[in-house]
Amino acid sequence: MSGPRKVGLELDGTAFRLVREFDAPRALVWRAWTEPAMLGAWFGPHGFSCPACNVELRPGGSYRIVMRGPDGVDYPITGQVLEVRPPERLVMSVLLDEHPAAFHAALAQERGAGGLARPLTWEVTVEDLGARTRVTVVNRFGDATERDIHVKVGAYDGWSQSFEKLDRVLDERSTA
Repeated sequence: MSGPRKVGLELDGTAFRLVREFDAPRALVWRAWTEPAMLGAWFGPHGFSCPACNVELRPGGSYRIVMRGPDGVDYPITGQVLEVRPPERLVMSVLLDEHPAAFHAALAQERGAGGLARPLTWEVTVEDLGARTRVTVVNRFGDATERDIHVKVGAYDGWSQSFEKLDRVLDERSTA
């Protein structure tokens, strides 16, 4: 594995799109997104762990990922699986309702009196490039203001660091 790779970021309407390539076959990258043990091994920024990661991989299935920060604070993410097309596409609704009050206060402070928009979805596309795989994650928000707030409070950095952790997990699984 080479050094950290830049994650491409594109702002588009009410979404931001992240694009990153990995030195691993698509089947392995798909497993890393859909198998709870693998997903929990890389999901979250540096210093975060995932003490709970459950995914019911079918349309209408639920999921719950709990990211735990280095300070011991939990950041649960819940939602429904909306679309599954192995090994190329995964779409999920995203609820951050169980995140700590401080997280919600920071978002509300940025947003102002308008409150937070809904809904948020993740659209993950896993593209076969032969020995490599391109992953595109589209984060869709209720409006452009909320998109900008999430970028400002660290969503891009969090995804970038998660992808660095994913590199390590893929490298370990490829050589195992």
